[in-house]
Amino acid sequence: MAEGRARVNREFRDRLTERVHANLLEAGKLAQQLTKSSRSHEILSQSTKHFVSQEASLMNTTEKVQHMHQLTDQMKLQQRDIQQCLQGVEFIKKQLDYVWVEVPRM
Repeated sequence: MAEGRARVNREFRDRLTERVHANLLEAGKLAQQLTKSSRSHEILSQSTKHFVSQEASLMNTTEKVQHMHQLTDQMKLQQRDIQQCLQGVEFIKKQLDYVWVEVPRM
């Protein structure tokens, strides 16, 4: 009877040791998952911050490009006006050349 109890106690201790070991392994795995989760949250947070800053840069770039288009349009209008003025100058120059040729010199 004492021998039976000793065997049962030993089996109980062995099973208890196995269960404690399994529970410790599971707790370690859980801790790893929590650590990974907290890191992934940090990474996600950093990625979101970078995305938002890139979005702001993109908006700024879009505004600058639109402003450049406006400036280009204004410069095209100014170029057209300058060409018209140059044509007027050419016309006046021809008239003056004609007048200077026709005027007798003294």
